[in-house]
Amino acid sequence: ETFADEWALLADKGYQGLGDQKRCIHPKKGRNLSRADQQFNDEVSSDRVIVENFFGRLCTLWRVCADKYRWSEELYNDIFQISVGLTNFHIEYNPLREHNAEEYAQREHRMLAIGKEKARKRRLSQEKYRRRKQMRHRMSLDDLPRHHDADVDSDATQM
Repeated sequence: ETFADEWALLADKGYQGLGDQKRCIHPKKGRNLSRADQQFNDEVSSDRVIVENFFGRLCTLWRVCADKYRWSEELYNDIFQISVGLTNFHIEYNPLREHNAEEYAQREHRMLAIGKEKARKRRLSQEKYRRRKQMRHRMSLDDLPRHHDADVDSDATQM
């Protein structure tokens, strides 16, 4: 193959000419396809669904990607790349497909457990700090003369 070491693009039948420039995976054309070709088309179609789901999520999250672009041309690539990056981040925590939900739930559970453990350690650290601060405060008060006793003595001498 001409592009054997490159990434492949999943393309529908409308992108037949793209294969001249890039390595593309197209569904097979024709009405009388062999069983193997029909199976291949089904697999390509199944894989393309996730791509369509991604673009659906992208357009749902970022209106700029769904509507006609009206801003400066210099900003287009940056805005689109940022939108795609943020969508990828969003998908990390909100899967596109149901079978990804179990992995998501496991990751979410792990993150919650890490957060709870962090909060517990912080609470223990703060409690330890407060106990030590109270102890230092008590010790410093013990070293000082008692103001109440001094006031009583001064009252007695004035009379």
